[in-house]
Amino acid sequence: MVIAASRFDHDLEQRPPKFSGRRKGTVVGIGDRHLLQAVTMRLDVFLKVSRLIPRRTLAQEFCEKGLISVNGQPAKSAKEVNPDDEIEIRRRGSVTTVRITATPERKQLSKSGAQEIFEVVATRQLPEADLLAS
Repeated sequence: MVIAASRFDHDLEQRPPKFSGRRKGTVVGIGDRHLLQAVTMRLDVFLKVSRLIPRRTLAQEFCEKGLISVNGQPAKSAKEVNPDDEIEIRRRGSVTTVRITATPERKQLSKSGAQEIFEVVATRQLPEADLLAS
């Protein structure tokens, strides 16, 4: 009796490992409460997780309107951000510049944890002329 070999008969060790759901990166500890990884994250997700903008859809709208820039360049919502990137957020009457200190492993953080993943570099008020031009 001859058994026909199928295309699925191969050495199991040659199979690529399944995706475990965790992103790769160097583990960075901030405080004793949680571990953060130095990995990339989408800009809109970072803005939501850091609580700089309350909702991801709102962060996407800010990006579409050109109100968000990363490292001096206008950014789309799908842009990958890394630690040490600078994000400039233009709101009604003010511009806030923050520097990313770490990107979180998870998409939810406590309020105190959200404040630890970025530092405010500068906040400036816009003059009246710039408000009328917006």
